[in-house]
Amino acid sequence: MTTGLVWGMTLIIVGFLLSLGALQLLTAAVFPGLVGQASRNLRGESIGKSLALAGASLFIGLVVVVTLMVLGGGAGWVKVLLSPLVVVLVVLLAAGLGAVSLGIGARLPSPDDAGRPWRRLVRGAVTSELAYAVPVVGWFFVLPLSALLGLGATFIALFQRDGRRDAVSELRPEPVA
Repeated sequence: MTTGLVWGMTLIIVGFLLSLGALQLLTAAVFPGLVGQASRNLRGESIGKSLALAGASLFIGLVVVVTLMVLGGGAGWVKVLLSPLVVVLVVLLAAGLGAVSLGIGARLPSPDDAGRPWRRLVRGAVTSELAYAVPVVGWFFVLPLSALLGLGATFIALFQRDGRRDAVSELRPEPVA
């Protein structure tokens, strides 16, 4: 293995982790109620429900994708049908990972959070991304487990419209008087 190949792989991993954090921030900015409510779901007693719902949703999604691929035979219309499904899944996954990062960042308090509650998300995202970068444990256990937990909590939050307005306050700063 050459030095260039090692550096190339390292930069690919670092770029992936940086873009993952940026996608979490973007999702939290666009859907603050959803990310905040999903983070609240992870704090509650619904972690088991989150895992079960995420597993069932991924299984159903996989069945739909495989069915479309088999029936379509790789045709162009299959790609057109799968594109919105992939985009929705990526947004939900980013919202779920943002909820996990928000929960981790809330457990790492800082006095700089006054007036900037989004900093909890950044602190949690950096912490979780450093855990994801650990070669075997992070790649195959920590990242998939946090993705499943976050995805399940986000699916639950999709149907909880009551607490979303209160959950927005976890990410939006208070107005300065």
